Amino acid sequence: MENSFRNESPRKVAKRVVERLSQTRLLPPKSKKEYDADTPITIEDIYSGNATAFSGSYLDGTSHKDYLMDVLNEVTSENNEKIPSLQERKIFSGYKFNAKDSDIDLIRKYKDSEERVVVLSEDFEEQTFFQSRGFNVPTLIQKIRSLTEEKLQIAREVSSALQCHITERASSREEMRLLRTELDSQKQRLEDEKNELQYSLEKELDRRTSEWSLKLERYHAEEHRLRDRVRELAEQNVSLQREVSSFSEKEVDNKSRISYLENQLNELIGRLEEQSGENQNLQKSLSELKEKYRIVQEDQDCLRRNCEEKVKECKDLHRSITRLQRTCSEQEKTIDGLRLFCEEINKKRSAEEFDNQLIKARVEHIRLVGNECALRREVESYRHEVDHLRHENINLLNRLKGGGQDATFRLDQELLNRVNCLQTQGILLVKESTLVCEKLLEYTKCTVDGGSQGQFVIETDIKLQGFKRGLENLSRSLQNVSFVLNEKSKFQTCGLENKTHQSDDHQKFEVSL
Repeated sequence: MENSFRNESPRKVAKRVVERLSQTRLLPPKSKKEYDADTPITIEDIYSGNATAFSGSYLDGTSHKDYLMDVLNEVTSENNEKIPSLQERKIFSGYKFNAKDSDIDLIRKYKDSEERVVVLSEDFEEQTFFQSRGFNVPTLIQKIRSLTEEKLQIAREVSSALQCHITERASSREEMRLLRTELDSQKQRLEDEKNELQYSLEKELDRRTSEWSLKLERYHAEEHRLRDRVRELAEQNVSLQREVSSFSEKEVDNKSRISYLENQLNELIGRLEEQSGENQNLQKSLSELKEKYRIVQEDQDCLRRNCEEKVKECKDLHRSITRLQRTCSEQEKTIDGLRLFCEEINKKRSAEEFDNQLIKARVEHIRLVGNECALRREVESYRHEVDHLRHENINLLNRLKGGGQDATFRLDQELLNRVNCLQTQGILLVKESTLVCEKLLEYTKCTVDGGSQGQFVIETDIKLQGFKRGLENLSRSLQNVSFVLNEKSKFQTCGLENKTHQSDDHQKFEVSL
């Protein structure tokens, strides 16, 4: 096709272009005589045709771009009309290819060719042939030649694409042949495996049939043996049923006996629970009695030790009383001797000496009277202490007789005594000390001039006021403690009286019975 384009002259090519332009309604139709090879084409003919064509095209409503596209499509379609027959003879002879893949490739190539046509049409539109009046034939021929070269290029691309299709189909045929051979080999291999498997299965079937026949014979023999065994078991069942009937009768008797024994067992369980409750109560009372006995023993030991201590104190007090009585008798003897001596002196000496001796005797008498008063007060205090110890001994004896029920009596009594001692002696001593401190403070206030000594006096006064407040608080707390102890002792004495009355009433009731 390329050679045919090269053999044609530029004049013939121009004639063909003009014919196609006339066929696409751009130029008026002319006879073939006007386009003979010998008749030259003038520029006026082209421009006249151009003007008429453009006027007709614009009157028909078509654009310049559509016109160019139609021309290019017609030129390419004419050159491609001869190719399909060759392609059909070369490509589609001898085999059938996959329609889907070929359609996809052809559609892709068709789109590529359309894009190329669009590009060429745009180039053709940019380089229009008929824009100016000064367009000449050589330029037109040059443009036509370039168009033909483009067509040749397109034809080459189409042929190369078809060649690619041919090679692809050949490769696909080769792959199909290889796959067919591989399929045949696999088929043969599977056939061999099937034969081997069939042979092995037949052998296994024969072996298993022989085994199952042997097992069937053994099962028949086992069946005969089991039938004999069933017959024996039926006979044994009859004998066992007879035994079961006898056992059922015995079971009824045993159930009646069991019910009777269960009733007795329930009664015994009730009695056992009662006895266990009583036993627990007795154990609790025994533990309480043991605890009381231990407390009583401890109290007895404590009271015994206290009694021994009190006896020792009483002996010491008796010794001190006898010693004081001895000193009193000696003092009385000395007083009597002094009186006799004074009487003798009065008889012998003069009045002046008598007065002096009388004064001395009176002084000595006053001293001795003071000593006698001090000794009498000491004796009186010892007597009070002896009475107190006697009362404590009586209380301890009463407590021993009461069986240790008043375990806190000694402690309460001791606390009460200590509180009374603090109230009578301790508070008095503290009051006397505060009075002495006040007198000393007054004396120091009179002698102090000022400065640091004045500050010391102020601090001492503040501390003295604090001592007074503490003394008041101590006296109140001692009063509260003594009140509580008195109330407790009253409550205990009332309880003891009630217990004694109850014991007396109980004794009277027993006597009356």
